[in-house]
Amino acid sequence: LRDEAHRFAILHHRKQRAKYLKTSALGNISGVGVKRSKGLLKQFKGVDQIKKASTEEINQIVKNKKLAEEIKEKVNT
Repeated sequence: LRDEAHRFAILHHRKQRAKYLKTSALGNISGVGVKRSKGLLKQFKGVDQIKKASTEEINQIVKNKKLAEEIKEKVNT
């Protein structure tokens, strides 16, 4: 019984950790959903590259100048 309880707890913590690691700085920005964040991460290969990118480059993916500026601002903070 003890082993089963430990197995259950370990699986629960692994799921929590995996969910936490999947989130990024993009998930906290209003207007950026799963599709946009996947597109940005696919193009730039990571949040560090998005920090280095210009607003125009981000705008090419997002197709919204105001949102591109907000992404650039939030990622750099």
